[in-house]
Amino acid sequence: MFVPRPMTVLPVGIILLFLGQASVDAEVFTALCDMEYLVHMEKDLVDSLDRYIQQEEDKLNRIKTFQSRIREVSQMAMEEPTRHLHHPVNAYLLVKRFTRDWPLLEAWIQEDTAEDFLYNMTKVKESFPSDEDYIGAGKALVRLQDTYDLSTQNIAKGKMGEIATATRPDTGFTKSPELLAEDCFELGRLAYVDQDYYHCALWMEESLARLQPDPMSDLTRDTILDYLAYASYQQNNIERAYQATKELLKINPEHTRAVNNMKFFEKEMEKSQNLVTPQKEEVEDTTVRGEYKRDLARDYLPEREIYELLCQADQPEMFNITPSRGKHLKCRYFTNNNHPRLLLAPQRLEQVFDKPKMWIFHNILTDPEMEVIKKIAQPRLRRSTARNLVTGQYEPAFYRISKG
Repeated sequence: MFVPRPMTVLPVGIILLFLGQASVDAEVFTALCDMEYLVHMEKDLVDSLDRYIQQEEDKLNRIKTFQSRIREVSQMAMEEPTRHLHHPVNAYLLVKRFTRDWPLLEAWIQEDTAEDFLYNMTKVKESFPSDEDYIGAGKALVRLQDTYDLSTQNIAKGKMGEIATATRPDTGFTKSPELLAEDCFELGRLAYVDQDYYHCALWMEESLARLQPDPMSDLTRDTILDYLAYASYQQNNIERAYQATKELLKINPEHTRAVNNMKFFEKEMEKSQNLVTPQKEEVEDTTVRGEYKRDLARDYLPEREIYELLCQADQPEMFNITPSRGKHLKCRYFTNNNHPRLLLAPQRLEQVFDKPKMWIFHNILTDPEMEVIKKIAQPRLRRSTARNLVTGQYEPAFYRISKG
């Protein structure tokens, strides 16, 4: 016996995030099914990198051992060079070092331990995702932020509970590493290039909050503040733009654009009835994030508001299954009007929603059967399209990047 499950947040839009096909010409960011190829590829590259590092460490240890031994002998010889060379063994070893040891050291230093790693990189580099894939993945993540009403803080921390509830209610998601300041900055810059100043401001704020010294990054605080000030201004948050610009000028007083912007922001704040220009001796708390409002008119689609509500925890009453509505949801065995193939093994059918009516068939295929279907279908995957209301043609759309 199986019973209807309560209506949960619908997994609309989750496919927007995941990446896929490992081919230069294929849009990697549009499908999840092929993503495992990249996971295994990266694992192989990490193993190859481990071997390279070990070889480099072994090589460096040999060089350090050589250096230690030679330094000790050299210091001893320099105390009294003539007397030192009167000893036959010292004379022999000195000649030996120059004819055997130093040439050997030269060979060690010239030893190319990176050859194997670079060879492995070359083999798989053509399968790397492209810049288009990277941009698509970033935009998809930002789109999920709106669809599931996620905060930048939670996304940056890897906390995607709202999506996990919608798509993986039984197991949830595995853990993910937290985003670095540079990761958040790149997401903000993608939004900036797309003239999406709402998300640009949100992600620049997060980048600013997470900025720490990082030897692998050349991202600086003044760079983030520069973007943040402009995005805040575009969001009509003049006060935050003023604060960011003022902090930027403390770091880089010669920043020409910031100097000019500062004068402009001061005038704008003086014009405002609700804002008062801070006195120069006052110190604003730049750790307090600005408030920003999403531009719902941007790329507006009438159906988007509905499907975003379906994916969010605070759903309108019409989307929630109340006890009075839930008692009408039934489970039954489906025979398709006594079809011969279903009489002996009817299919389990569960109604999960009433308006509109939504049903789920259970246990139609076994796991091995599903794997066969996926294997056959995978080479045929193409990016999903949407119908252009103007031309009537089906074409790729920025809001639909799954594969089908």
